[in-house]
Amino acid sequence: MRRIKQVLPKEAYYNNEWFEEEKAKIFEKEWQFVGMVEDIKEEKSYLLKSIGNTPIAVVRNEGQLYAFVNLCRHRGLTLLRGDEKLGSTIACPYHNWNYTLDGKLKGIPQSKEFEGMDRACMGLKKVQCEIWNGLIFVNLDLEAQSLKEVLDPIQNRILPYDDMDELKFNDGYSYII
Repeated sequence: MRRIKQVLPKEAYYNNEWFEEEKAKIFEKEWQFVGMVEDIKEEKSYLLKSIGNTPIAVVRNEGQLYAFVNLCRHRGLTLLRGDEKLGSTIACPYHNWNYTLDGKLKGIPQSKEFEGMDRACMGLKKVQCEIWNGLIFVNLDLEAQSLKEVLDPIQNRILPYDDMDELKFNDGYSYII
């Protein structure tokens, strides 16, 4: 009788060090599906997701999608919580730093305290965002290869099974593990 060899040690399924390593090597370095284009087809709409421990916002502005870490660069407060309607800026509820919808720093109310600061470096931390057949993917690693480069080799194995234009998000589940 052949024995089945265990691929991962049992600690991989419950050990926190393993989990942290997976988050760093997989979730923070690879493309992650976050939603469908139809989820944010309206101008100034957005969706919020977490990739590992990193909160992400994907915003539609002037027909483009922009993705960034959903934390203020000043004190790290969460910017969008899901109940806001977007105007022309995203404002931090703490000290009211505000950003354009593509993530650039627009205004600082207490600007005298920050004289000489290079505002161009203080925009929201960008995240790669690409659309593939109506599906939105993000990647925290700005140096990662493009989504097209990743999916092209397997595209002919994926696309024959479904008419991608007919795909709709039906339901979702969240698990706290």
